[in-house]
Amino acid sequence: MTLFDLEIEAKECANKGSALYLKNFENLVNFSWDNIIEEISEKQIFLAEVLLSIALPKNKIGDTKITEALVPVVGTTYAILMKQRYCALSGVQKMISLALANEHTHQKVNVEQVVSLFPC
Repeated sequence: MTLFDLEIEAKECANKGSALYLKNFENLVNFSWDNIIEEISEKQIFLAEVLLSIALPKNKIGDTKITEALVPVVGTTYAILMKQRYCALSGVQKMISLALANEHTHQKVNVEQVVSLFPC
């Protein structure tokens, strides 16, 4: 039953209404981890619980600093899983590519090669 529920929840999020669907420049400018965390905590509750139970040790529950540090970790993990399901949900990967380019990482890594990894 749990797998069926996960399938239904994932199906409901795999669309253009997802916080991970960032096709326009405006969407990229307004990127927020909060939107992604809100989506996973409201629409993918069981997945959020699983990811947090793995990433957050029991004795650290309630530690605001550690919990806040998990936001991009949980958001990125969710983004990777959802992009696998529906390639248009590549917003986080696009933001990572932009951050690499912005930080002049192209001197170490060819940015075109990184962008080509995300064909959608």
